[in-house]
Amino acid sequence: MIDVVTVEEMKRAERTAGVKETVLMDLAAAGIVLHIEKMGIGKGDICIVAGRGNNGADGCAAAVLLLQKGYNVYVVQIFPDERCAPLFLLHKQRFVQQGGRVEPCIRKEAPALIVDGLLGIGCKGALDAVLEAAVHAINASPAPVVSIDIPSGLFGTTGEAFGPCVRAHHTIAMGFPKLGCFIGKGWEHVGSLSCVDLGLSAHPIARLVEKTDAFLQMPEVHRTRHKYEAGYVVACAGSIGMEGAAFLSSIAALRSGSGIVRLFHEEGMNSAQAPWELIKESFDLKRFKEEIQRASACFIGPGFGRSKERGRLIKKILALLSIPSVLDADALYFLAKHPRWKIPAGAILTPHKAEMQRLLGCAPTIDGCSTFAEKKKITVILKGAPTFIFHPKQVPYIVTEGSPGMATAGSGDVLTGIVAALLAQKMPPLEAALLGVFLHGFAGMRAEKRMGPYSLIASDLIQELPSACMEQSFRGRMSNSPLA
Repeated sequence: MIDVVTVEEMKRAERTAGVKETVLMDLAAAGIVLHIEKMGIGKGDICIVAGRGNNGADGCAAAVLLLQKGYNVYVVQIFPDERCAPLFLLHKQRFVQQGGRVEPCIRKEAPALIVDGLLGIGCKGALDAVLEAAVHAINASPAPVVSIDIPSGLFGTTGEAFGPCVRAHHTIAMGFPKLGCFIGKGWEHVGSLSCVDLGLSAHPIARLVEKTDAFLQMPEVHRTRHKYEAGYVVACAGSIGMEGAAFLSSIAALRSGSGIVRLFHEEGMNSAQAPWELIKESFDLKRFKEEIQRASACFIGPGFGRSKERGRLIKKILALLSIPSVLDADALYFLAKHPRWKIPAGAILTPHKAEMQRLLGCAPTIDGCSTFAEKKKITVILKGAPTFIFHPKQVPYIVTEGSPGMATAGSGDVLTGIVAALLAQKMPPLEAALLGVFLHGFAGMRAEKRMGPYSLIASDLIQELPSACMEQSFRGRMSNSPLA
């Protein structure tokens, strides 16, 4: 996990580190250069556009190291010396002494790479005319852009952009990623994200989930297990005209490791197109009570319907639940309409932002979602780009994996099935949520490579689940497997 902080907390961490500012800047410069080297820029020009403060100083310090490594690098200084901070002037002087070139603007010939060292976390409001012009020039260039710490023009705590903002292809966070990278307009501007460890300690406001964090949670597969050990999922989903949502969730559960899925659906619903592996029956309360005594997890809501009759049925189902459950779609609709209804403790809710707003009665915020999860003693997966996961007595978790193509009908139904399958395999709710969201996003990324973001549909995610589950990191979880 990588700690995520606010701008204020980052500044506090730097102040109390007991390390000279110049030492931190040297570490930052070395980290920037390391990440640039990994990009394989070659011998093309690297243009570092520097502001007048510490972000520009970081850029100049990195320019010195790049020059020493044989790169063709030049610095664009947009403010006169008399308006620049002492640390910027110090590192600029070192760069010039090494033979580096300082120029007033980006050259007409596009460089191999532009490094945005204008503002970083120093953005506090609207940009002046000089900074605006620099941001426009960076964004107008066809060259790839790397931002130091955070794209200039973006406020690091809220993700608010007060005017033009650098649109980076990659952002190299100094010390810790800033919360503003993931909320507001941040995720539209940061591109891919990496982090330079400055040896600081901080109080995180959230944690970024890495691939290894999620994959290590994969349930172990024993050679002798049977289908009920693999996990029995009972589903209450689907209605006349909304069969697809129920089937997507159900097959996703099967593809995510569940050994058996039984779907209770509205009487009269067309189930002819359902997968052969799926057990289907019209809903009967007595039969449902019997099966949840045997099942290990349940999901409720996809395509369930929103009539008053379906609402009364949801209320009865919720009152019976004593097994790990995922509540989605129409189940969330009724919970929002009836806020006094009891949500089963330990349940996982999977709302998108509009659904979360209905549940809260106001626009969702990190504090609001955290309080909701704590008060209800549940886990909340707030779907989006990126996705946030809220759990009692924990800071929020952020999962960035995914594709814009996943913004398509049925994508959330697939996630519901994945998470339910993991719960059925005895994973605790938080771990099931983290791994489920990661698998869902990872399948989306694989589907995008095959289909592109325009043509991706929800069933493509299911097709990619087997390859997602066969990631090399998972293989060690297969006990005595020839694949291990």
